[in-house]
Amino acid sequence: MLFTYSRKKPQIVEFKINNEGIGIENDFYKYETLESFTVRKRPEHLDEIILKRKTAANPFLKLPIDSKSLISVMAVMKEKIPETEYQESLLETIVEFLGF
Repeated sequence: MLFTYSRKKPQIVEFKINNEGIGIENDFYKYETLESFTVRKRPEHLDEIILKRKTAANPFLKLPIDSKSLISVMAVMKEKIPETEYQESLLETIVEFLGF
């Protein structure tokens, strides 16, 4: 079952960014609800923007993004929320290694 799940192609999710916040599919996150962001460079994969929300339950949102779009997205976000470091957990490392 794990092998089958790991072979599943990722869903393509569109997101939009503007001066008010970030829209992901049908959800919209105002900058006031976001604490910070991190950019994670991933060789041979899409880069990743990690948003930290001001909530205790499931605070991180991860958005895969291509390198070309990343530059313009970062320019907008840096004006609105701080960029910080992100420490990946052991579980996240294992999950990524397994291909989930």
